[in-house]
Amino acid sequence: MKFSKPAILFALLATSCTGPFKIIDTALPPPSLVGRGDPDIAALVEANTILGLGAPPPATPQLAARGLADVDYIAGAFNTHIRWYEENPGAQEQILIARREIRAAIGVADATPSQALVDSLFAASAAPDDAAMLKALANPIFTLGPEATLERLRHLPKLETTPYAITHVDQGRTGYDVDNR
Repeated sequence: MKFSKPAILFALLATSCTGPFKIIDTALPPPSLVGRGDPDIAALVEANTILGLGAPPPATPQLAARGLADVDYIAGAFNTHIRWYEENPGAQEQILIARREIRAAIGVADATPSQALVDSLFAASAAPDDAAMLKALANPIFTLGPEATLERLRHLPKLETTPYAITHVDQGRTGYDVDNR
């Protein structure tokens, strides 16, 4: 197969302008976000309410699980969906750092697929009691085990980056969905 010089130059130019390619893991929106308008915006507003700057510590482990699931979901969506492409690249990197921070806080490896974590945390957030939460957290992605993970959700460690990142991303999206907030 022979390539023309313009095609080769275009390919070289395109790759040099985009820099190193990185693959960002993402998840589908949790069922609880579907039907609430835009799932990205719903997760973003919810995460900011639960974990953003000025938010009180989550009152229950279920609420903490919900906020952490929202952050992990948003990190993928914000870095892979075309509509967020022109957002501040600093905010995109910040939300990925927040993803790593929340995963470390509850003993989840960075390489864990986002869908597995989001699904498990949303299941835990819907649990009516500790026994049901322990069952939802009995997943090998939680390296601390279900009891220790539940304790971490009950007393979430101080998150340094996440409140700033989630508030920054939420404040930067006003042009997309002001009426849906």
